[in-house]
Amino acid sequence: MANEVFPNRLDHTTPGPCEDGPRDRPEPGSPTGRPSAPSPAKQKKHRRFLRSQRLASLLDVSMATFWRVKAAGKIGPRPIRLSPGCVRYDLPEIRAWFDHRKPDGSLYSATEWPAVWAMLRKAADGHGRPH
Repeated sequence: MANEVFPNRLDHTTPGPCEDGPRDRPEPGSPTGRPSAPSPAKQKKHRRFLRSQRLASLLDVSMATFWRVKAAGKIGPRPIRLSPGCVRYDLPEIRAWFDHRKPDGSLYSATEWPAVWAMLRKAADGHGRPH
């Protein structure tokens, strides 16, 4: 797994099937038929997800290696099953996983990460994404 952080890769997520988030649908009654920008209140309600393939590319590994590493318990963030064939990862959790590493610079494993993530979320105390 790559140990470098690629924040520019994380900032350019593309929506895919089964992702929550704003859609490019015309707003009812819109004169141009174009979607209007969502209000800040609506934006906060949406969660962003990453596909397994996107996470593998961020880690700079093939899908076969990704599944082996995941099976070995080395992928910290928990997968979210949206439906039987739709598994995604929470984008803020992925960002935090890359940003908050062990003292030796390695990423937290699946057994270590949930406690770290809970601590970060508690520290954020409703202030959005943990830093």
